[in-house]
Amino acid sequence: MSLLCCYYAVADIRKKWANLRTQFVKELREVEKKKSGSGDNKGKSRWKYFRSMSFLTAMAAPTPAKRKSNLEVKYYCVSDILLD
Repeated sequence: MSLLCCYYAVADIRKKWANLRTQFVKELREVEKKKSGSGDNKGKSRWKYFRSMSFLTAMAAPTPAKRKSNLEVKYYCVSDILLD
């Protein structure tokens, strides 16, 4: 068995990891849809990494479609700032 040594940039590894997590969440949502619906492959994913990534299931809680910001946006008039 030969040992392959590869060097990757940290940014590339982070991007790959983010893509894997995103794909897992998509697959998990599809599995949940299949469980509630009817048809073949009920509740199973065809993605080859699904079982390996299943440790993320607890962290992949459903999120609301639209998130509201907790930040309050304030608008100031330039003349008010300059006069202070």
